[in-house]
Amino acid sequence: MVRIWVYAYALGLRSSRKVAQALVENVAFRVVAHNQTPGHWALNHFRTRHRVALGNLLAQTVQVAAGMGLVKLVNVAIDGTKVKANASKHKAMSYGRMDASEARLRAEIERYFEACDVQDERDDETFGPDGDGMSLPEDLRSSQARRAKIAAAKRELEQRAKDRKARSQEKRRDAAEREGRDYHPGMMRTTRFPRTAIRSTSPIRSPAS
Repeated sequence: MVRIWVYAYALGLRSSRKVAQALVENVAFRVVAHNQTPGHWALNHFRTRHRVALGNLLAQTVQVAAGMGLVKLVNVAIDGTKVKANASKHKAMSYGRMDASEARLRAEIERYFEACDVQDERDDETFGPDGDGMSLPEDLRSSQARRAKIAAAKRELEQRAKDRKARSQEKRRDAAEREGRDYHPGMMRTTRFPRTAIRSTSPIRSPAS
């Protein structure tokens, strides 16, 4: 769980459901999690239960990486907020500077956790507390229910096509009445062109040799 949330934080993922989906579809996440696929509720519960300890770990991870010179940051953007940083190797190795920026870093991490809470609440409202955002709705779980839904959708599409055809015929009928002519459904109005005389020409004969 710790590895998963550290990697999710590095990528800026805030939704527990998105993280759970990545654990199934994303190869990098599967490697990080050793092919373990906890549900979104387990991910959310772990993050909220160990919020303080996880926040400390994320802060220490960033500080150690900066102290080792593994990261060179110009701007750190978390939740749309830009934080001024310095990419100098000597200043990155200074623990005094890391201590001075620790409060700012922890505030950024806290905002990340708050954004996670907001996103999970929105997802709960959209999918329901137990919905993972990937599975089919309950009324489409069985093949029989899916066939019934597909058949109903096809009937609706056919009815819409019939309605469009009826409206089109009604417009043609009204147009025919305005023009004082008879309307025959199913017959397309054609335009007759006058027949032109075709002048025949005699074939050109080659002169006799």
